[in-house]
Amino acid sequence: MSGIEDKKYWTELQKGNVESLGKLYDLYVDELFIFGMSITKDKTTVLDNIHDLFLNLFKYHSTLGEVINIKSYLFTSLKRALHKKSKLKVITVDDTEILNNISINDLSTPSYESNIINHEHSCLIKQKVNRAMNLLSQNQQEVLNMRYNEERSYEEIADAMSVSISSARTIIYRALKVLRGGILIVLFYFS
Repeated sequence: MSGIEDKKYWTELQKGNVESLGKLYDLYVDELFIFGMSITKDKTTVLDNIHDLFLNLFKYHSTLGEVINIKSYLFTSLKRALHKKSKLKVITVDDTEILNNISINDLSTPSYESNIINHEHSCLIKQKVNRAMNLLSQNQQEVLNMRYNEERSYEEIADAMSVSISSARTIIYRALKVLRGGILIVLFYFS
């Protein structure tokens, strides 16, 4: 792909064109995944960060500036996000000292009331997620089920759906996008 086509997609993305976002995603998702796996071996973290990167591109499309090298921009953004996540998971010496000083009383079991509250909260969240899931097509629900409940690979999903691997990724990406937006709608309007 030439840099001219990249720039065309980028310009359209700045205007809010979701198809251009999808084309950029399809174009770079495999390379971004390979690159991300060279930084961390946690496949889920890499995929989540790639999806978040593209979701944020669309979310903030109106504030995106001109980019000379779009591929470099995407790779740098993913690298920063992965390094930021990995820094959050690192336990420093100060943290281990704090952990060693926690008394056994601090680790006690939660009260009966807090268990009830946690259960009710969990049920409420499940209801909201189910409402958001109803915003998805049957096809999107099926692919998300295969990916996250059955833990199938993109290749297995592509075979099961009789589509290409990049199409399977795109279906999942778009389903997650709808789901995330749907959950926000459900949280605000059905609370």
